[in-house]
Amino acid sequence: MKLLVLGGPRFLGRFVIERGLARGHQVTIFNRGRTEPALFPEVEKLRGDRATDVSALEGRSWDAAIDTSGFLPATVRRMTEALRGRVGHYTFVSSISVYSDFSRARMDEASPASTLTPEQWKEAEAIDASEPRNTPAFYALYGPLRPSARYSSSRRSRGAPRSRGPG
Repeated sequence: MKLLVLGGPRFLGRFVIERGLARGHQVTIFNRGRTEPALFPEVEKLRGDRATDVSALEGRSWDAAIDTSGFLPATVRRMTEALRGRVGHYTFVSSISVYSDFSRARMDEASPASTLTPEQWKEAEAIDASEPRNTPAFYALYGPLRPSARYSSSRRSRGAPRSRGPG
């Protein structure tokens, strides 16, 4: 299987890459190359930025893509548009931070997700998509932005990549 991993080898990305290789998949990663770029020398590395330059993906196709680093709805939307018709299955991985109430036990995909107010949406739109962690508002809005990022990927997936998962 030709597998595209969107994001680097930090956190979940490393596990996805390792498991893909262990299963004999042809793994390609698309990221900025900032985190341990020498790691996984056997993996094809496409360099770019989901917010500003996805040209390295042009003219290519994969059986599946796993997106582990979509923090903002606009950048997830950009990736799904860039991969439309060129990926058999698109999986967007979110996090537990999407949920609105952490006091409840046994949260699952049906649990209520956080939402943004109109004022928070304005703040979110001002976040630098290339460096979201450098914008203070990003941390306050991270959880509520995740359901919106997932919505951006699944809404675009009609005839394009598919998205599944909580948040």
